[in-house]
Amino acid sequence: MKTHERIVKIVPFNELADPVKEKVVSTFRSWLNDVYKILVTKAQIGQMFHELNTLVEFFVLTEGVNGSAVHKRLFRVDDTDQRLAKFLAEQFAISSIGDPQIQDKILMNMIKRNEGDARLKFK
Repeated sequence: MKTHERIVKIVPFNELADPVKEKVVSTFRSWLNDVYKILVTKAQIGQMFHELNTLVEFFVLTEGVNGSAVHKRLFRVDDTDQRLAKFLAEQFAISSIGDPQIQDKILMNMIKRNEGDARLKFK
C-alpha cells in the first residue's frame, strides 16, 4: 500500500469559519478523551485555540490499494507551539491525580505518533 500526503492549506484558527472551528475543537476534545481519558470542555479548548490562534493544517491523504486510490480530507492542529504543550501539560497534571498510568499513555501515544520518525529518541 502506498501513502501520499498533500498539504492543501494552513489557516490560523481565528480565520476559520465557525463550523470548521467547532469541528477542530470537537475533534481535539475527542482525541484527548479517546487517547488519554481527559475531559476538557469545548469552551476551554476553544478559548485556548482562540488565544493562541493555533495554525490548522488541512491536507489530503491518498492511499493506494491494489491500483485504486482512496482520498481522505483531513486536518491537524500545529502542535509545535510551546503554549499548546503547556496547556496539555496542565491537563495531564490534573488527570494524573486520578490516573497514575497517564504517563504510560502519553509515552505510548508519542511512540505511535512518531513511528518511523527520528523525532522521538530514547537516550
